Amino acid sequence: MFDIGGDYVFPIISGTPSAGNTMKVGRFLGTGFYINSAGGFTTCKHVAEAITEGQHLYVGQMKGPTAGDYHRIQNVICHEIYDIAIGTVVTGRKTEFLKPYAGAFALGVDVGAFGYTDAGKENNILGVDPRYLKGHISRLAEEPFGFPTKSLCEMSFAVPSGFSGTAVLSEDYQLVGMAYGNAESKILSYSVTEVVDGNSTFLENVYRVMEFGLCHTVTDLKAVFSELGVRSFE
Repeated sequence: MFDIGGDYVFPIISGTPSAGNTMKVGRFLGTGFYINSAGGFTTCKHVAEAITEGQHLYVGQMKGPTAGDYHRIQNVICHEIYDIAIGTVVTGRKTEFLKPYAGAFALGVDVGAFGYTDAGKENNILGVDPRYLKGHISRLAEEPFGFPTKSLCEMSFAVPSGFSGTAVLSEDYQLVGMAYGNAESKILSYSVTEVVDGNSTFLENVYRVMEFGLCHTVTDLKAVFSELGVRSFE
């Protein structure tokens, strides 16, 4: 099994520097991943902007001998329009990054997403719940239809809170895109029309609401990274 959460996809938290080169842990904000071996990092713009004055963004190491360590995301840049942010994480070693998807990009392509959800905080230790979701690409369009992305890419599963900024992967764990939100669609379950005394008509419609996840495609990510002057996927 490909160890997605060990080296490739990480929770992002807020933190405040304190005395003695330590850090006061804030709250869980979202997820992100490396885009090159030099520590280039990406997540959603709305995740990067969720900190308050005096706080910084940190990557949490959840596995291995350095589990529990936090590394600050430096030089954070947010795109003016699209829900994409980049930064740099200095770890003292080359970072593992996901290779871009090289297959055919079309409706029905199987995709999955590994990410984290909030599991609370105790004694300055933040808990996160790793989860993996699986589905397929359900909609593609060149127009974004008002969403903060270059083009529309919809998935058959919803993106839970905390998954914003996580990598969307193909079956062989190549990078298909980055999750950033949800779109809703409704289906009419039933409709009832009632006439009272032959004069008043009452209509009741009941809808079933469905949620679909949204992701920036790897093609759109490459274009935005280039606009922001960042080397990626070398």
